Amino acid sequence: MAYYEAVKYVYGSENIDLILPQESIGNTVTKGNYFGVPRRKKIIAILSSIFGNLHRFRKYIFLHLKKYPGRYKLCIINGGTYAGDMVDGIKSFDIKVVVIHHNYEREYAVDNKTLSSFRGFFPYYVIRNEKNAYYQADLNLFLTKSDMALFERQYGKCNGERAVIGTFEPFQRALPLIEKVSGPYTMVITGSLGSRQTECGIKDFYKHYYVLLCKELPNVKILFAGRNPNKTIMGIAQKETGTITIIRNPENMEDVIKYGIIYYCPTNVGGGLKLRIMDGLRQGLPVLAHKVSARGYDYFFNKSYFQIYDDEETFTKGIKCLMDLYKNNMIDNKQIQNDYMDYFSFDAGCQRMSTIIR
Repeated sequence: MAYYEAVKYVYGSENIDLILPQESIGNTVTKGNYFGVPRRKKIIAILSSIFGNLHRFRKYIFLHLKKYPGRYKLCIINGGTYAGDMVDGIKSFDIKVVVIHHNYEREYAVDNKTLSSFRGFFPYYVIRNEKNAYYQADLNLFLTKSDMALFERQYGKCNGERAVIGTFEPFQRALPLIEKVSGPYTMVITGSLGSRQTECGIKDFYKHYYVLLCKELPNVKILFAGRNPNKTIMGIAQKETGTITIIRNPENMEDVIKYGIIYYCPTNVGGGLKLRIMDGLRQGLPVLAHKVSARGYDYFFNKSYFQIYDDEETFTKGIKCLMDLYKNNMIDNKQIQNDYMDYFSFDAGCQRMSTIIR
């Protein structure tokens, strides 16, 4: 909802209408004019996907536009899969269309075996929608520079404009207080511990880097925290009892992250921006991230506390660099928080939104 809140803040809630799933009304929306689209029955959703109708919104969007002719000048669509089969029709109402691409959706759909890609085996409709959205939108917005470049490599030049909007907090909120702790955990990994992306990352870490980490830091303690850890991740933790601990479904992730000294993101598959790294930076922790996870964090690439790896050599180098910074008292947790706010705060997001969407 960050983009909706930013548009509302910049242009005024009285000028914004929102169409969203019916079940979300009352849960995520508190102000503004909003219209709900009812959920499809499961069998209808499956059959619709088979025939290339990947979402529930198309019919209701056009009914809404016919009901309110001339009311809108701009339509912002959150996701290329949604936009692809609507962008031409919406533009026929003389409405400018902006599409926010959260990732390269073909890659995301296949990696996560989504229903829209038929569990990763047939992403044709995902590609069709995303490609048409990219070509026909008046403005394509991306979360990362790498995604924007990837779209051009895969699809060529688009007809409209392009820009990187990034991501940001959905509202103004205070930073957590920094608590000086000596552990008990050296590294903290958070996320949806049942997702394929998280599982792939943790398996890659355990197979290729865990031994290196233990060799470099013999007393290392690692914390996994997140929703619904699957059997694979539970099994890794059980094998390494005493070194790896799991906290399932923590009520407040900030209370977990603050007990680490390094935030680690091992995710090595999937497009888009890995939001969990924001949690670590927001807490003021230095970061070690796989190069796939580092996409979209360009602002931090020149920071010594933000280390990126893609093989055993760069992993070891990253660990040594961060631990040396600690040994030399060169980790400034408050400065890390300030850097985070410079790019990811709600105010920073609103500034980018007002500059890009005019």
